[in-house]
Amino acid sequence: MTSLIAKHLSLGLAVFLLGLPVTTTRAQWLPPNPEPEPEPPPPELCAGGPAIQDPFYAPLWSCDQGQIDDMWSQFELDADDWASFGFSDPCNYNMPLGRLFDSLQLMAHASVDPPACSGGPDNILAWSYCWAAGHIQITTNCFADPDREAEGARILDDDVELFASFFDDSVVGRASVIMHEARHVEGGCGHSDDFDSIFVGPGGGCLRGASCDGAYHDGCSGFFSSSGKGANAYQVDFLIDFVAHSRPDWTTPDIRLHAALLANSLLETAFYSDPCFRFEISGNTVGGIVRPLTSQCEIPPLTGCEGFPPDMLPPNCIGPGIPRQ
Repeated sequence: MTSLIAKHLSLGLAVFLLGLPVTTTRAQWLPPNPEPEPEPPPPELCAGGPAIQDPFYAPLWSCDQGQIDDMWSQFELDADDWASFGFSDPCNYNMPLGRLFDSLQLMAHASVDPPACSGGPDNILAWSYCWAAGHIQITTNCFADPDREAEGARILDDDVELFASFFDDSVVGRASVIMHEARHVEGGCGHSDDFDSIFVGPGGGCLRGASCDGAYHDGCSGFFSSSGKGANAYQVDFLIDFVAHSRPDWTTPDIRLHAALLANSLLETAFYSDPCFRFEISGNTVGGIVRPLTSQCEIPPLTGCEGFPPDMLPPNCIGPGIPRQ
């Protein structure tokens, strides 16, 4: 053993004295590509903002495995899509998948009415989960082009692709976006300005700049689209019914106020023709539906009384579906 060590020491000394190049095995540890592809940004960039309402909603469903299995199946989630975004930690609401799950659970369980699967004029909250699952599958692209950072989602066939800003929204806001996107798919409903760049309704232009519907009750545009309410109106209706029909244990006064403010923002900015109703909000208290004091709403419309609970009718309505003449 001693002679073997001495032999190696002698060899090393000879190499040093003669100035011969020294080779090592370090080269085999280098990556085969001398210019490796850069690593993707860390997944927390896709849910970098604080979790809004998730700390309230996550304990309500307690990461139930049966609920996870149902969401995974109903919305055709794919492990490859979510591998970097919470697949191994699905109930961590600081990750995108956990935040998606909280919003889907709100859709599934927040209604005071029993869940249903068919759409209708009464309480969209009760049928939102099953109805949306029947029309869309959900994927994500958190490494999207920066130009899409302002977008919450987009449609690719019947896939709803979610972007970073979606996951920084509130639980209620995310749920309403899912309803919005499902209406795009279900009815072939595009926004009016997607199909007619010169579209101008009685209320003037699109105050939020893009993705506006022509009118609240008739905003479904496209070459082969259905008629009736468009994606923005479905989103508003979801928020209205959340305020009016959510279970007491699945909401708080602050969350109801947040939903009402979201609905009012859409009503003010997402339609070419002002729908002419808003939630009445006094301080932190949400009231009923009132007519806003705008020049476009001086003359009450003669239609548009369907879809409201009796205690939240717009002021131009005598009863559900019965306009005041």
